[in-house]
Amino acid sequence: MCPTPTRTAAPALAAFATAVAAAAGLAGLAGCAPGSRAPAGDVADSLPTAAPVAATIPADTTFQRGLLRVRGDSLFFTGCGNTSESRLDDRTGIALAGALTNLGGAQGQPIYVELNGGSPAGGGATFIAVEFLRATPVGEGGGCNRPPGDFVYQAFGTEPFWSVRVDVDSVIFTQPDEPSRVAWPAPAVVPAIDPSGARTWLAEGRNGGPGLTLVIERGSCADGMSGETTALRARATFGGRTLEGCARAGTAADEVR
Repeated sequence: MCPTPTRTAAPALAAFATAVAAAAGLAGLAGCAPGSRAPAGDVADSLPTAAPVAATIPADTTFQRGLLRVRGDSLFFTGCGNTSESRLDDRTGIALAGALTNLGGAQGQPIYVELNGGSPAGGGATFIAVEFLRATPVGEGGGCNRPPGDFVYQAFGTEPFWSVRVDVDSVIFTQPDEPSRVAWPAPAVVPAIDPSGARTWLAEGRNGGPGLTLVIERGSCADGMSGETTALRARATFGGRTLEGCARAGTAADEVR
């Protein structure tokens, strides 16, 4: 099983090189999804190692999305719809460092990110990222030009392509082959969550059709085709097949604050 990233309260810019040294094992983290790619290059030489931004972790955090870039020895975040950028203090452990590495952000290219964070207690221009959720290359999947997903979760994978959308009122499985779409209303789905936080949805087959078991748990996952990196991995059993991939948290998910 791939390791779940640990979270640390130490400011990331001070520990970024150390975090990325661990994220250099991102080849292992990226292996959480079939076909996932490992990062290229010597990431420890390419990410910032400047002194930390002194800031108190915010008492209240909110869901944020926007562009993240490395410039000089600092990280900067520009929220969707904004033109001004804020210096970013990374408190996500190795999660954000891993996404930057996997998507080429360490070389100065901006990446689109979704995360939970906020301003430090007492205010200030620094933005503190406390929980990484998702990152994609700019232009992949719409980024800021597309509204955030209004689902609870969306699991997906490639080779073969498949997707499961979990909404408040339904669970929907889709794939290119037949049956291409199977939907279950919420009353026909049994949800559960175990002590580790892993979530399961169990839906029995209807009218002779296949059933579905979906498991979503925390763990770094990278899609080998698009490069999308998420904080959740997924496993679906449908029609006797086990399918593995990543998962996105939508605006109705517990992870999105």
